[in-house]
Amino acid sequence: MRILFVMTSIGQMESFGPMYLSSIAKLRGHKTRFVRFFKSDVLKNIEEFNPDIIAYSAFTGDFKPMSELDRHIKSTRNIFSIVGGPHITLFPKDIMTTEFDCAVIGEGEGAFADILDAFEKREEVDHIKNVVTKNSPDYTLRPLIDNLDEIPFPDFDGVYSDIPYFGAFPVKRFMPSRGCPYNCSYCFNHVYNQMYRGLGKIIRRYSVGRIINEINYVKSKYRAEFIRFNDDCFAVRNDAWMKEFTERYPKEVNIPFHCELNPNSASEELIASLKYAGCISVMMSIECGPEKYRIETLRRRHSNKTIIKAFKLCNQYGINVYSNSILGLPGTTFKDDLETLDLNIQCSPAYADASIFQPYPGIDLTNLAAKLGLYNPDSSKTQLPRTVFGRSGLDYDSTTKTKQKNLADLFCLLVEFPTLKKFVLPHIHRTNLMMPLIFANAILQGWKYKTKLYPHKTKLSDAKNNIINFYTYFKQIIIDR
Repeated sequence: MRILFVMTSIGQMESFGPMYLSSIAKLRGHKTRFVRFFKSDVLKNIEEFNPDIIAYSAFTGDFKPMSELDRHIKSTRNIFSIVGGPHITLFPKDIMTTEFDCAVIGEGEGAFADILDAFEKREEVDHIKNVVTKNSPDYTLRPLIDNLDEIPFPDFDGVYSDIPYFGAFPVKRFMPSRGCPYNCSYCFNHVYNQMYRGLGKIIRRYSVGRIINEINYVKSKYRAEFIRFNDDCFAVRNDAWMKEFTERYPKEVNIPFHCELNPNSASEELIASLKYAGCISVMMSIECGPEKYRIETLRRRHSNKTIIKAFKLCNQYGINVYSNSILGLPGTTFKDDLETLDLNIQCSPAYADASIFQPYPGIDLTNLAAKLGLYNPDSSKTQLPRTVFGRSGLDYDSTTKTKQKNLADLFCLLVEFPTLKKFVLPHIHRTNLMMPLIFANAILQGWKYKTKLYPHKTKLSDAKNNIINFYTYFKQIIIDR
């Protein structure tokens, strides 16, 4: 069989879910191909590859346009289609309004293997655990995979071949663990963890040896100048796994890396270990300036004092910090957003970023927004932005939304040059005046991304991709307005 995997086109990162599923398909003797979610590219690949199955991986922002594309494809071709990813996992009955043949809920490796076997035998898939169809809208979850080392490597060769940009890009991503230990009210994971309660350990890690083997495999075949670990709990504590990793990694891999870090976990012992192993940068979330809101509403259990101390320790050890913040949170004001800006300035991150809260369905913070009258989840007119960098999806007035958007698009610049505040903030509601600075902010972000967060060499062959990426990024800033 031939399986075409359609991955989100948001951002410049490959999707690991489809890569694992592709490896499972290839082990069963099937052929696979990857394509990013651009309509023309998908249709072109259907003509060339002639797939028997199309498998989509969708976030909430992608779900509607992917379902529309699938409906368009089915108007001319009879291709079996599968959808997986965060949105359908939270809202499995949304399949009823689409042409998708089935949906995979939650952790998908076992379900996907069973679907392929059933499809080959011309059997129905309704009975398979973790699978929803229109005939069988209820489902049963199988336990989470306990030993992650049993899963084959992600299909690096497939995605790097089919989407050459990923293979040529010098920053390579890996996921050493699955699951998230936190309960943040704005995130998909608190719902996911509840779904899987009693069905195995939520937090699981690949062995250190397995991750090192993955990296060295990629390193031996592709350009790999910097490693980005994208899992939620890579550096939760300086436990036995971390001690083994920080001892072996510089000897067996020796490529600088980036990881995520929670301020509550940022002990001097852990930061020193990360630095020894080759950590150049970390992502550490501030989320918002008002401490009480962060702790009680966002359920991020760290104080301003803890955050400032964590940033100071990282700076002391020469580890660059990428700070994350969210503007436009339900129940806050623009004055609170400015407090968030000021806390970032106080922390002195190497790279400061701010998104805008979007009321994606199913999460606790969206439910709060609805209670506050800022969002009507039943409105048929609701169309949320595809990413968290668009204008707010809450019912704020137009001026407030413009101020939030302009502040988000100037955030890195204002944290880097805080003296600009007195010139910028009085005019933050005037987009036309802000555009030259927004352009400067985008350039600053690109420079910091390249030199501070994920430093790597620039080759002449990179110039075209760099120009395209910057153009695409800045164009999206304009579209999101």
